[in-house]
Amino acid sequence: MRSLSASFASLALALAGSIALVGCAVAPDSSSDSESTTTAAAELSSFGKALVGSFTRAPGATGRLSTLTLDAAGTYTASVQVTCIKAPCNDVAESGKWTTDGTHLRLTPKGSTVTTVLGVKLLDKNFLLELTTSTGAVEDLRRVPATCGGIGALTCASGLQCVYPDGPIHPDMAGVCLEQGARGTSCGGFSGLPCESGLACIRTSTIPDKPGVCRAPGDVGTACGGFSGLPCNGDLVCVRTSTIPDKPGVCEVRGDVGTSCGGIAALPCFAGLTCVITATYPDAMGVCTK
Repeated sequence: MRSLSASFASLALALAGSIALVGCAVAPDSSSDSESTTTAAAELSSFGKALVGSFTRAPGATGRLSTLTLDAAGTYTASVQVTCIKAPCNDVAESGKWTTDGTHLRLTPKGSTVTTVLGVKLLDKNFLLELTTSTGAVEDLRRVPATCGGIGALTCASGLQCVYPDGPIHPDMAGVCLEQGARGTSCGGFSGLPCESGLACIRTSTIPDKPGVCRAPGDVGTACGGFSGLPCNGDLVCVRTSTIPDKPGVCEVRGDVGTSCGGIAALPCFAGLTCVITATYPDAMGVCTK
C-alpha cells in the first residue's frame, strides 16, 4: 500500500511539473508575438513606409524573388523563382503578410506558419532593395517607378519628377516618377540642378537658364558617330548635319527633325513635320523638316 501511495504521489508531481512547463512556454511566445507586432506597426510609420512599393530583380542580380510588392496594409505578393527538372521553369505566385523591425524583413506566406527572415536595406535613394538571406546571399531588387500623368493626371510624390518617353508628347500620355538627377529628369536651369554620376546635362535651348535633361551616353541629344564611331541607344538614329569627315552627329528619335524619312520603307515623320525629298529617283530618302 505504501508503494502504491508513493507511485500516485510521484505521478501527481510529474503531472504538475508538466503543466507548469507548458504554461511557461506559452507565456513568452505570446508576449514575443505581441511585442513583434507592436514594433512592426511602429516601424511602418518610418522605415516600413519607405519599403512600400513594387520591386523587380535588378539587372544581373540573382536570387529567389523575381518580383516583390509590399503594401501599406502589411500584405505582400511575389513571384518566386523555383528549381525544376524540366523546362519551362515558371515563377510561382506567392502572397502573405510582411513586417519589419527596421533591419529585417519577415515574409509569412498565406496558410503557412514558416516565416522567411531577410536582412533588409534601402539603397540608392530608396530605389534599390537589398535583401540578405540566412546564408549570406544578397538579392538586389529595383523599385518599379510609380506611374504619373495619363488620363488620370496622376501626380508624383514630393521630390520626384514625372518623366515621359522620348518622342512626341500626346494628350493623356503616361510617364514615370523619378528622383531629380535620374536619367530623363530636368537639370541645369536657374537652380543649377545636377545629374547623377555618369549622366550629362544636355541643353538644346539657347535661352539662358532654361533647364536641360539628364542623359546617358547614346541617349537623345548626345553625340554620336565622329572619329570614335559613338553609337546611339535602342532605336535612336545618328543625325549628322556637317559634311566635315568624322564630325560627330546627334542621337535623335526616328521621325524627329533631321532624321531620315521616306525611302522603300516609307519611314514617317512626327506630326507637324514634312518629309522633304530632293532626289527624283524611286524610293529616294528624305529628311524630316519643320
